[in-house]
Amino acid sequence: MAIESYELEFEFIGLDSCFGSLERIKAPLTIERISRKIPFKASGRFYIGGRDYFMIPLGIKKGLEHPTDTVEKGDIFYEANSDSLFICLKAGSVGMAVTKLGKIVENLEVLNKISKYSPVNIKLR
Repeated sequence: MAIESYELEFEFIGLDSCFGSLERIKAPLTIERISRKIPFKASGRFYIGGRDYFMIPLGIKKGLEHPTDTVEKGDIFYEANSDSLFICLKAGSVGMAVTKLGKIVENLEVLNKISKYSPVNIKLR
C-alpha cells in the first residue's frame, strides 16, 4: 500500500516545533525524493525581502510538478531554482513557479519567534 501523506515535525533548535503534512497526491515525485532525506538537519532562513517565507535548502534537484505561483498561509512548497522547501507565512503570489506539497497543520506561530537564520531538524512525526 502506498503512503498517502507524510506527517512531519519541524523542530527549531532552542524553540518549539511546528507540524505539517506533505500530501503525496500533490507532487508524488518531489515528495518521494524529500521522504528519502528525512530525517535531516538544515540551516533555514527567511527568504529575501522580509519574513513572508521561511526557506530550507534540500539538495534534491527536482523540477516542478503542477506549478503555481499562488500560495496560502501555512503552505509548504518546493522551489526548483533554489532547490529549497518553503513554509509560507503570508498568502499571495510568490512571483516564481513553485510546487505545493502540503500544509503546516499545527503551531505555525512558532515561525514568528525564530531568528533570521535558524537551524531546523525535520523528521517524521
